[in-house]
Amino acid sequence: MLRDTFHADGIVFASPIYYMNVTAQLRAFWERLLYPGHSPKKIPTAVLYAMNMTEEQEKEYAAAPLQLIDMYLESCFGMPPETVHANNTFQYNDRPQLNEHFRRSVEEKRKHHDAQFPVDLQKAHEAGKNLVKRIPA
Repeated sequence: MLRDTFHADGIVFASPIYYMNVTAQLRAFWERLLYPGHSPKKIPTAVLYAMNMTEEQEKEYAAAPLQLIDMYLESCFGMPPETVHANNTFQYNDRPQLNEHFRRSVEEKRKHHDAQFPVDLQKAHEAGKNLVKRIPA
């Protein structure tokens, strides 16, 4: 059943970033999907990463693991993935006490979200358009 994924024209993966990496569920999917080998054909992919860390924090802590994932997907599917990094997300919309616990200003996070979320949506839209353009004829 998982191997039917290789019949796709393109694949989009999305994951929040917890502890500098994608979720265990996505990693488990990839491991089961790709264990027997690589895709028999080139398939364009896109990966959407959403994380509650700034771009600076991502560069310091998560850049290397995410680059390894991109390299892994390229080797498995035959072309580099389109990637979107949504940083400094508004993780606790309805639980402001957690923002305060983690020394995050709710107002600052909301202001950033209101300005950045439309930009991140546009980046995801562009990644989807680029993925479609890369589908082999």
